[in-house]
Amino acid sequence: MKKTLVGLAAAAAMCSASAASVTLYGIIDTGFAYNSYNDDKYSALAGAADNSFAMMSGQSSGSRFGLKGVEELGNGLTVGFILESGISSDTGAMSSDGLFNRESSIYIEGDFGKFGMGRLSTLANDAGTTGLGGYFSSFGTGWGDVGVQNYMQAYRPTRMDNMVYYKTPNFAGAEVWVLYGMGDENEDATEHTVENESSRDRYYAAAVTYNNGGLSLYGAVDVLNKASFGTRNTSDTEDDQITITAAVNYDCGFAKSYLGVHWFDNAKAVGASSYDGDWSRLGNFGETQGYGDANGWSVMLGVDIPVGNGKVKTTLGYLDASSDNEGIGGADADQDLKRFMVGAGYEYYLSKRTTVYMGAGYLQDSIDTAKGNSYDPSWVQVNCGLKHKF
Repeated sequence: MKKTLVGLAAAAAMCSASAASVTLYGIIDTGFAYNSYNDDKYSALAGAADNSFAMMSGQSSGSRFGLKGVEELGNGLTVGFILESGISSDTGAMSSDGLFNRESSIYIEGDFGKFGMGRLSTLANDAGTTGLGGYFSSFGTGWGDVGVQNYMQAYRPTRMDNMVYYKTPNFAGAEVWVLYGMGDENEDATEHTVENESSRDRYYAAAVTYNNGGLSLYGAVDVLNKASFGTRNTSDTEDDQITITAAVNYDCGFAKSYLGVHWFDNAKAVGASSYDGDWSRLGNFGETQGYGDANGWSVMLGVDIPVGNGKVKTTLGYLDASSDNEGIGGADADQDLKRFMVGAGYEYYLSKRTTVYMGAGYLQDSIDTAKGNSYDPSWVQVNCGLKHKF
């Protein structure tokens, strides 16, 4: 791995020296987080420590490095690429899901619009070429676990292999995006999936963005075509998962406001970027969970206010979801979920590229299960960090 990284760095240096169109870039974001959990005897959180304090990587923005390049082909055509790798800045470790796990794409752009392909973000994300999710909340996909909009939405993968996208030219501030993700191919001992076949979840989506002055509008539809056989067939596959998201932002100069609404049907799980994450709910992904996809809606409000040489960020969210999951084999299952979330933070700009930040958030769930049990787990996080862009 060390030889690979040294070779990559050397190649980047040579490319930068020989062609001004190739750029090495990145973000280092390292800080601390304090978490306090109250599981209220809810079994899905039984293993979580009541209180913890740890050094963290990528709370405000994921730590990363990347290469991007552009070549002018003439006649208004441009070709480019992005290779971006996530790293853990607190340990120096690379991601376990590939060297360029955050994005690996190539594109061609001209008067017709922009077409690209590779490993790319879905609309659930707020990073990368196709990550448009930042319209929904002032915190985007979150500062650590403060203000995380994914906790207010149905599960969708944040990135997918073998994705293609098309973006129209800009029409008076409006652009249309179309995405299709084929999923990956995996033939290891525990998982047998084939790219663009029914053994793998596939993803397709369309979005419209509009930006004019201080007004920004966003509307999107995502569809997850669930795997219907193989090891990924662990949930109800009769109906595709559908999500509809709409958001409006307005920057009036002294403040920027956010309003986002989200509706979902036949969702595999609710409230996490990973469908089996600790704070994911109403999931039917395990052998003891049975079938019964989740339906529901959510709303988020937020505001950014410039203060001093920085910015105050606030957010408020509410989610209401239900499932007909009855569990199997005697296991209990979540059926109704109501979630409330609030977050606040402040970022101070030491320079154009260096930021100090701190934030605090609170999340409260109210859960009713198939066996008539009720739980009210909650979670508090306070974090801070230092971020530098290069």
